[in-house]
Amino acid sequence: MEVAFILPHTYDDYYQPWEKCLSFEHYYDRFAKALLKRGYHLTIYVPTKSDSEIRSFKHKYGHSLLRVPLPRSVYGYLPGKAGNLLREYDIWDKYVNNVLPPLFRQRGVEIAHFANFNSRAFAMADNLTSQTPSVAGYAGATSRLLELGVGLHNNLKRWLVLHRLRQATPRVLRNVRALYIPRDIQTQIESLKRIYSRIRADLPLVSLSSDACVDPSIFYVVDQTEARHNLGWNLEKIHILSVTHIYADYEYPPRDYTGRNPFQMVRIWNAGAAHLQNVILHIIGGGSSQDVEAFRKVLPPNAIYEGEKTHEELREYYGASDIVLNPFGTSSLSSGNSTGEAFSCSRPVIAFASSDDVPLRLKGGFAISHRPEVGGRQLLDILGDERKILELRDEARELAPLFSMESVADRLAEGYKRCSGR
Repeated sequence: MEVAFILPHTYDDYYQPWEKCLSFEHYYDRFAKALLKRGYHLTIYVPTKSDSEIRSFKHKYGHSLLRVPLPRSVYGYLPGKAGNLLREYDIWDKYVNNVLPPLFRQRGVEIAHFANFNSRAFAMADNLTSQTPSVAGYAGATSRLLELGVGLHNNLKRWLVLHRLRQATPRVLRNVRALYIPRDIQTQIESLKRIYSRIRADLPLVSLSSDACVDPSIFYVVDQTEARHNLGWNLEKIHILSVTHIYADYEYPPRDYTGRNPFQMVRIWNAGAAHLQNVILHIIGGGSSQDVEAFRKVLPPNAIYEGEKTHEELREYYGASDIVLNPFGTSSLSSGNSTGEAFSCSRPVIAFASSDDVPLRLKGGFAISHRPEVGGRQLLDILGDERKILELRDEARELAPLFSMESVADRLAEGYKRCSGR
C-alpha cells in the first residue's frame, strides 16, 4: 500500500547538498523502515523552493524521497507581514490542493499522512483530504491557524487568508480519518476537542506510545569503558550527551515551554554547570552553517560541539555518556527520538519541564526548569548525585520498548487501517 508522508516545511537550508540527508535517519525514515514489514510503502514528500522540477532520491533504508517544488503565489509581492502571510498561505494552498493530488494519482497513493496537524499544509488541504484518505500527527498545543479556520480567534480579519481558512479547515477536520497523539501530550487533547466540537462529534484519536521511532538493532547497551576508550574520553569525568538539531536562538515565554532550543540549554548549563571541572557536555547535531557558528560561540570551556554523527556512531556516544540532556519541553519522558535512543542504550534523560506543574523527577530521568536560574540549580544538584544517575539506568531501559520501531509501527498501522480497512 502506497503512503505519502507530507512534510510541512522545506529542508532547503538543513543539508547542503540535499543528498547528504540520505545517509541520516529522521523519525519518518524509521517510520518507513518499520512499516515496510507491514506492507506499507512510505514515500516522503519534501516541499522545496530550490528546485524547479520534481527530483527523486532513494534513502539508504530503501524508501523514496521526492523533492516537490512549491508553486508561485498569484499575489506576487505584497508588503508587510500581512502580505507575507497571505502569500505563504496561497503557496501552501496550491501545493497541497493543486500540485500533490495529480502526483498522488500518478503514483498510486492510497493514504496521505501529514507530518504535522499544526501546519499550513494540513489546514489548507480540503481538496486533497477529500480525494485521498488522510491521517495526521498531532505534536501538541492548540493550533492557532486551525482555530482561525473554525472562527475561535479573529485576529486576522483584515487578511484575505482568513476567508480561505474558514472554508478549508472545517472540511479538513471532517475528512481526516486519524490523529496520532503521543502519550506525552494526552493532557492537551481537551483544547483539540474544543476545536473539533463544532465540526464533528467524534475525535479520531490513535494514541502513540511515543512520537519517536527507535531501531533496537542500532541502539543497544554497550560497554561504557570501551566506548570511552574508542572516543578518547576521560574515564574519570562525568560525561553528559545532548543530541539535537541546532536551531536559531529565540525568545522564551515566561511560563510554559514546549519548544526545542539548544541555546537555552547552554544558558542553563552556564548557570549551573559551566564551572565544574569534572563534567563535560558533548553536543551532537546538525543545522545551518550560520546557526552552528553562532552556537559554537556561546559554548563554555566544558562543552564540546561534536558535529553530526550517524546512528551507528551515536550508539557509542550514548554508551560512553552518563546521562543525556535534551533541550525540549515535556511533561513525561515519552517523546523524542534522542530520549528513546538514550533509553535503548540504558541512559537516563534530563529534559525541560513543559510547565511549572511538571515534577522534577520523572520515570527515566528528570524535567528541569527552562529558566536558567532555576534549571541551573536543579542541573547542578542532579550532576552532584552520581549514584542516583547510575541507579536510573535500569529504569531507563524499562522504558525503551515504548520507543521501539515495532511498537510505533503497530500504532501507525492502526490509523492506516481506518483509511483502507486493511
